[in-house]
Amino acid sequence: MIDPKGTAQMSICPNGHRNPAHWEFCNECGEPIDDTAQQSEDSGSLRLTPKALVAALVAAVAVALGVLVAVVVGHDGGIRQSEQPTQDGAAIRDWWAESRDDFAALQVALDDTQDALKRQDVDALRVSCQQMHDGASVDLPSHLPTPDPELTNELKAATDDAHQAAHMCLAAVAGSMNSYRAEFDTDLAQAQAHLEQARDIVGAGAGDSRYAAR
Repeated sequence: MIDPKGTAQMSICPNGHRNPAHWEFCNECGEPIDDTAQQSEDSGSLRLTPKALVAALVAAVAVALGVLVAVVVGHDGGIRQSEQPTQDGAAIRDWWAESRDDFAALQVALDDTQDALKRQDVDALRVSCQQMHDGASVDLPSHLPTPDPELTNELKAATDDAHQAAHMCLAAVAGSMNSYRAEFDTDLAQAQAHLEQARDIVGAGAGDSRYAAR
């Protein structure tokens, strides 16, 4: 028999001695030679090479596909992330341009109410509480919802708190015997806090923290 290299195929005994092909016993040590087992081993080793090659190719393809997917996803995600703030920012800027006067009016009414309380000016308190009521119940809510859900939630909370505070304030000015002071102070402070948070959201959405600054 001739092997792929063109040399006569040899029979090898268990001790590694080379003998002419198909000898049953080793010429040097006398050990029996099993050509069938040797051929199976040789054939098996030849079969492993293509399998190993295929496995290597599969692994290489998997790695390449993984890298490709990561690049595509990262590229697409980058586009969406870069475009989305721009779209949202434009919508928020448009919304702010239409609503900032009513937003500012409610803020002023809250400030004036706190100032009138400190001065114990009943007439000024009556005016500011009525302005707070109108701004919280009609004017600013007319601009809801906003393009940003979080901004909408903050403004809804602010107008709800301010509306409740305005009713308590107007009742007290009208001579109500009920004491609302603790609850009134809480609602007023919460309304202020929600409006400030809303300003921060508008500034962040517009891409400039100073955009909606007071």
